[in-house]
Amino acid sequence: MLSRLAFGLLLSLHVLLVLSSTTNSSKSPFPPASPSLPSLLNDPSWALGVRLYKALRSDSSSVNTLFSPLLLASSLGALAESSVGKTADQIQDLLKTPSKAKRKVGDILSVALKSFVEANGTSFQMHTSSSVFTKQAPALSHTFTKQSQSRFRLQHQTLGKGDFKADLKQLHDWAKAVLSEKKGAPLEAEIKAKAGAMILANALHFKGL
Repeated sequence: MLSRLAFGLLLSLHVLLVLSSTTNSSKSPFPPASPSLPSLLNDPSWALGVRLYKALRSDSSSVNTLFSPLLLASSLGALAESSVGKTADQIQDLLKTPSKAKRKVGDILSVALKSFVEANGTSFQMHTSSSVFTKQAPALSHTFTKQSQSRFRLQHQTLGKGDFKADLKQLHDWAKAVLSEKKGAPLEAEIKAKAGAMILANALHFKGL
């Protein structure tokens, strides 16, 4: 129940900030919202988060899962800016992004992610990291890795040539390292990555103050 409560707080945080900046602004003790941040209706992470939450709730066998729609949307946004063809179409469908607005959505997510990270330690504490893992895949361009790291905090890791157990251990070791040895939930599903596979991973430890 704690995980579900934390998830609810994470999703509601943006709503409360939007409402507090638009109602009774003359008496509000909070500063006005930054004009560079998107409204809730234009936030790509909001629709993605609601769709994923519904998908998780529809599976009766799923456990309580804490995830950040913003981290996931930002990682997808990084991939969207450098993808083409069917891959780009699939990512744009997840983010509900018109093809002509791909760059604009990336800018929105980058600004929102930066604001979220800078707020760490105010009303919550978090350890987080995002990475794309590739297995025996062509080398990623230097431009992509540099921009995805600077704009979306998305790192790149290479999986070894071992079997799925070795891949799972590498993912566990990565999450443990980036979360500063915080205890994380075990990955119950097997990850069988074939040559050329790409795995997008977000690690998150969140605690409200």
